[in-house]
Amino acid sequence: MQDPLKTISENYENLLNLNYEKSLDAYLFIQKTFNKGSIANNEGFKQVYKNFYRLNRAGLTNEWKELYFEILDSKEKNLEKILNELYEIPNHKKQNSIQFSFATKLIHTIDTTKPIFDSLVGAMLEQKVKGRTKEEKIQSCIKIYKVLQNVSQTCLKDRDLQKILKAFRIKFGVSEKRELSDEKIFDFLLWGLGKIKKR
Repeated sequence: MQDPLKTISENYENLLNLNYEKSLDAYLFIQKTFNKGSIANNEGFKQVYKNFYRLNRAGLTNEWKELYFEILDSKEKNLEKILNELYEIPNHKKQNSIQFSFATKLIHTIDTTKPIFDSLVGAMLEQKVKGRTKEEKIQSCIKIYKVLQNVSQTCLKDRDLQKILKAFRIKFGVSEKRELSDEKIFDFLLWGLGKIKKR
């Protein structure tokens, strides 16, 4: 497993020089709108959310997305239950799939102290969903999510990382944790590492 703290520290200046403004604007809009109340009939919110979290690029049906937003609106945070419910609706290829990353994004929207899993984070932590059956894959997701939460909690206790988070807030004008949690800035930094590595 790579050391996220070491990698972030080594790329500190490059990470803070990336353009986060557009992503930050979309993210803050999502969180502020969600926290105002029900998003059941808020098509503007759903469109921004789908674009920001790339729901439209995953081959998922409109029926799947409708259920996803129903679950989000209900504020369900149980990962196993969310994965089971979303699995029941097949994608455009008529396949039922485990959508672990989208489930963690849903949970994070409800509780911004919860981490987000994606391919970059999986590569960093050397964690990949395994299993042949639905049940095996879901249990694998649950284990990975626990690893991710432990890594996130451990890293966020580091004093040097806290300094970087503070510098991020100052540079991008998000001074309050209420607006942007430590966990989300950590996620942005991991995303930034992915951008840097692709160059």
